[in-house]
Amino acid sequence: METLLSLLLLFNTSLPIPKKLDTCLKDITKNKIIYQVNKIRIENKKGIVCPSQDLQKEAQKRADYIYLTGDFSHNKFYQQFQDKVDMGEDLARGYSENSVVEAWMRSPLHKEIILDDFKEIAVATSGAYTVLWMY
Repeated sequence: METLLSLLLLFNTSLPIPKKLDTCLKDITKNKIIYQVNKIRIENKKGIVCPSQDLQKEAQKRADYIYLTGDFSHNKFYQQFQDKVDMGEDLARGYSENSVVEAWMRSPLHKEIILDDFKEIAVATSGAYTVLWMY
C-alpha cells in the first residue's frame, strides 16, 4: 500500500490524493488475503469462504479498536462472541498482505481456523494490524 502511495507522490506531488485512496488500498489488501485463504482452502480440499459485509463492518471495528487501544489479544473477541462457538479470529501485527497468511499457516491454531468448516470471511486492517474473522 505504501509503495503505491509513494509512486503517486513521486510522479506528481501537485495532484491531490483522493480521500478514498486509503479505503481503496485497504480493499486491495483484504481481497488479496481472502484470495490467499481460499487458495489454501481449495488446496486442502475445503470449500471456499465468501466475504460477508456484515461481518466485515464488525471486523473493521475490531481492527480499529486494536489500533487505537493496543489491545492485541483475543480477549475482547471472545467476550463479544462467547455465544457464537462457530467463529474464529486470527490477528497479526506488522505483516504485509503477501506474508500474513503464510505466517498464520505456520501456526497450528491459526491454521486450524483458516481450514475449519467456516462459510464466511472478513478481513480488516488498521495501521499495522490485520484481523481475520471466519464464521
